[in-house]
Amino acid sequence: MDHKRKANGSNGTGVGNGDDRAAKRQKGASDGDLSKGETPESTSVKGLAFLEQIRKTADKHGRPVAGYFEKLLPRDGNEDYYQKIRLPISLETIERKLNNHEFATMSELESYMKRMVTNAKEYYTRNSDIYDDAERVRKATSNYMTKNNPAYKLIPNYSAIATPIPADGDQEEQNDVRPARSSARAKKEVEEVEEDAEGEDEDEDADGEEDEDADGEADDDADEPVAPRRRGPGRPPRGDITSTPKVADRSSIGGGKADTQYENVAYNGLTFQQAQEKIVEELIRRKEEEDEWAYFEPFMNLPPRALKDYYQLIEEPISLKKLQKLVKGVHGRGDATGVSDFKSWAAFEEKASLLWENAFYYNEEGSEISEMAKELKDAFYEELQDAKEAVDEPPQPKIKLNQAAPSPGLPYDIKYRLPGRTAADALITNLCIRTQMSLNQDRRFVFNLPAHPKEAQQSVTINLPITQWKIQVIPRINQSLEAQGRPYKLFVIVNGQTMGRQIPSPQDPVDPGCQLFDVQLHAGVNTIMVQMIAAVPKGQKLPNGADAELEKITVLANLIKY
Repeated sequence: MDHKRKANGSNGTGVGNGDDRAAKRQKGASDGDLSKGETPESTSVKGLAFLEQIRKTADKHGRPVAGYFEKLLPRDGNEDYYQKIRLPISLETIERKLNNHEFATMSELESYMKRMVTNAKEYYTRNSDIYDDAERVRKATSNYMTKNNPAYKLIPNYSAIATPIPADGDQEEQNDVRPARSSARAKKEVEEVEEDAEGEDEDEDADGEEDEDADGEADDDADEPVAPRRRGPGRPPRGDITSTPKVADRSSIGGGKADTQYENVAYNGLTFQQAQEKIVEELIRRKEEEDEWAYFEPFMNLPPRALKDYYQLIEEPISLKKLQKLVKGVHGRGDATGVSDFKSWAAFEEKASLLWENAFYYNEEGSEISEMAKELKDAFYEELQDAKEAVDEPPQPKIKLNQAAPSPGLPYDIKYRLPGRTAADALITNLCIRTQMSLNQDRRFVFNLPAHPKEAQQSVTINLPITQWKIQVIPRINQSLEAQGRPYKLFVIVNGQTMGRQIPSPQDPVDPGCQLFDVQLHAGVNTIMVQMIAAVPKGQKLPNGADAELEKITVLANLIKY
């Protein structure tokens, strides 16, 4: 939930003396002599060790994830890349700068790594192989830096940003630009966002958007610690978090009702609205014995807007306070309506699940925040179960349509080609299924299915070993469609999910007229459906009277466990 909700924590101010885990983390971060501050020499030593760790980072299948980032792409054939990416960076670039002692601090090194990751994410589309590897490198970098970058311990609410792109200069000069101002700029931007958070939220509110951080909660988010560190069973010392009074002031969202309204109140006798309010209140109010801090404090408010990577990765951020506002019917700066946005237990559960799902996606598995998210999930379902047993959800509205059923339309879904049409008239002239080059270049699986001369719908079955779980679906479109000006639409649906088209990598191109879709298979049988519908040429109709034709190819891909 929080932008640094990791086991490594990034607030770093005031580690409890009795916290063995924090002591171990602090010991790991102090390897090397930093008593006199950071120097280019100490940064080079730690930085080279860090690069070695990044190069060893692998995904769950043991495949190294840093291969793409090792060297810059050749300029020949990649003009589009160098036109869009003004500050190209590779691991070799960073290693050279470390050997030349060009990084004065670990913050400068981290900023350079963030620029390298940002470059990949800006050029390649989401869910592509390189984009996913960039996200893995980002997580590994964040996991390492929160332990080994002293800035996270010395600067409250510290958050590194990508090295700024130079305004002028050719590419060679850009590659030599030092990121000396990145750490200072990072600190400055965090401070500016903290000071102006309320103003930004007011602008969002004026535009009619949801008031996620407005008013009091905006102050909470701006002052929220980067990563509250647990002191054994408790929370950080009082002086570590300055937003505590504001949390208390904001506890009465809507109508002056404090977060103790339903304390010691059973679910029996409550309405559906009151039961939802009680569930959220119990999560907000939960504490450990003799502890003044809320147990789920890291999930209380949204992260600061300075954490651009969080809001780029998380499509629907949510916090306990925001969930409470939705339950109480608070929108923007208006008063609470007392009418929940959720009209069923299923809708309420779906929205609340984003609390832990977002944390699982953004943070490393096994980190402190990830483990706390599991506790939050268990606590929520414990309360939800008690509420469901005592309170029934309101009857759901039933829609009745008093209109006649539509008459049958023209038959688009025809299995066989119409008389006089052959494979040369097919919409999809070929379907290629191949494994991604990154999995196994020596024994790459490639399957081609050409258009059938008589059938407009085909179905085939293929078997793949478990190691070939990442594949590419590449349909080739009949080029006559473009020449005839016929509009068309292509769908690739895998296990019920519509896939998005990807940009081919220069290292693994596709033939002209082909479209690329990256697919990840699960063990067992996977259903891959490629459907294409195209209008007939303007002013014409098919012999059956239809004005469009449809083709389908169904591939049952069986991922076999040996």
